[in-house]
Amino acid sequence: MNMGRNSGHFPTLVASLPRLPSDFEQPHVPISRPRLENRLQMLPEEELELVRLVDGFWRWEYQEREGPDIYAAMVSRIDNPAVLECIQVLADIRMLTVAVRARLRGGKPEAVVGRWGEHILRNWQTPDFGLVLRFPWLTEFRGLLENKDYAGAERRVCRIVWHEMARAAENHYFDLTVIISYLVRWDIINRWAVRDHARGVDRFTALVKEAIGDHAGKIE
Repeated sequence: MNMGRNSGHFPTLVASLPRLPSDFEQPHVPISRPRLENRLQMLPEEELELVRLVDGFWRWEYQEREGPDIYAAMVSRIDNPAVLECIQVLADIRMLTVAVRARLRGGKPEAVVGRWGEHILRNWQTPDFGLVLRFPWLTEFRGLLENKDYAGAERRVCRIVWHEMARAAENHYFDLTVIISYLVRWDIINRWAVRDHARGVDRFTALVKEAIGDHAGKIE
């Protein structure tokens, strides 16, 4: 499917979206979710469906066991390298963070997504899965979780994703890459605007349960 090529819908849609700030730690989102959803209706049906899959995948709305099916559904629709790279980056970060959380809780991920999933399972006992040179933020992320600094851990991941999505949108102006980058960064601003320590603890617990199922208990 010729997904992500320039389309007459994209200039109008992109022009209708308010500019994102340079950093995600903001008190308010630049556009409400209902208005954002309304703007997305400018997309053709197939592209809108893909955008919603990507958006939900990033926002952890699916149980981990469903991850491979969702990931495969997204990848199978795309022949545009820039759009595919956006999805692969999100999947890789999701897999890495799930794996770190799961290992700290003594379990394993129920499913594998992204380009490094099989490598992670093969190197489960290796410090940081042998990927610290490729992903130097892994050690810091793990350390923050070990010290129960859940807000700090989430901030670190959000900063990584923010940077990656901003970079993905560089030199793209009116295509699906820009829309995906915008949605992911919008969600980061939104989640940070409502953060607090209690939510950080609850979110960590929920994500652990998502990663390793019923074996994950409520953290103290």
